[in-house]
Parts: sequence; structure tokens; C-alpha cells
Amino acid sequence: MSPDAPARPGTGALARARAGAPSKRHKGVRETGQALAEFAILLPVFLLMTLAVVDMARMFTAYISLTNGVREAAIFAGANGYDDWCSSAAGYDSVPCPGGGHTDLGDNPWDSIAYRIQAEANGMDATQINLASPSCAATFSAGAFFGSCDVNSQMVKIQATYDLPVLTPVLSAVVGGSLHLEATTVANILR
Repeated sequence: MSPDAPARPGTGALARARAGAPSKRHKGVRETGQALAEFAILLPVFLLMTLAVVDMARMFTAYISLTNGVREAAIFAGANGYDDWCSSAAGYDSVPCPGGGHTDLGDNPWDSIAYRIQAEANGMDATQINLASPSCAATFSAGAFFGSCDVNSQMVKIQATYDLPVLTPVLSAVVGGSLHLEATTVANILR
């Protein structure tokens, strides 16, 4: 179109603005506002997903720590005696001793079933770990009955539980505020 030619009606910037089409000059501002609105809508979803991943990682770490502690305690109980449940010395055991637990450990207050669990309780509140009284079986069979420990015992079973508080509100509503973790290990008693 030459500069001398008359403009056709309805083809200029004013006509495009009236029709609702974005002008070239304001197109970038409009797209930036749309991206900001989309980001504001999706940000809470991404944050919630991130917190859920963090919660799952905490749960996995706590479960591994509890399992490792119970395994260490079972190995200790099988090799050194199932009677050494807890330490009576202050500051050695944060894991509460089960009712009726033996606490006479002599010169080594750190050599106890409860301390072995506490040593592996990385990132966990050791005072919230519930240690069950060790139980024993007289045979090595898979369906062995576990009861009180005595000189005829061949296997010892160590069990502990932990309630892990949940951070994510949605996950907390689903599981009821905390996740119940439980670990059990059986070890042969070495004589």
C-alpha cells in the first residue's frame, strides 16, 4: 500500500483495539499478567507436593532408623544377653524402658537393648520410641511361640514402635496426625 493511497476503513490500530485484538505494543504485558495469575494458582499445589515429598522422606528415614536400631538391639540381645534391657545411669538411655525392665548393667551402661535402639534413632525423638519387653522362643522354627526368656531360649524377639508426626496438612488428615511405625527383629541367642 502506497503512502498516497487512502486507508481502508477498519484496518488500523484503533479498529483492532475495538475488536478486542491485542495491539503489538501491549501484547507482552498481557501475557506476563496471565503467567503471574497461573503461577499464583499453581504455587500452593507445588508447595503441598513438596511438603508431601519431604514427609515421605522423613517417614522412610525414620522407618529405616527404627528398623536398624531394633536389628542392632536384637543382635546385641542374642550375643550379650536379653536381660540387659535398659541403663539405670542418667543420660545413657533416652528410649523409655519397658515395664519390668532389667537395669543392672555394671560397668557398661551403654550396653543395653534400649541404648542400641537410641544410637540408631537419627532425627527421631528417642523418648517417643516404645520398646516392648524382649520375648524369647525355645525353638528355631518359623511358627515358634514367643514368651518369657529363660535358659532354654534359642531366639529373642525385639520390637519397638514410634509415632512420627506428619507435617503435610492433607497427609495429616488422611493418617490422623501421625504415622505409626513398627519394627520387629528376631535373632538367635548365642551361647
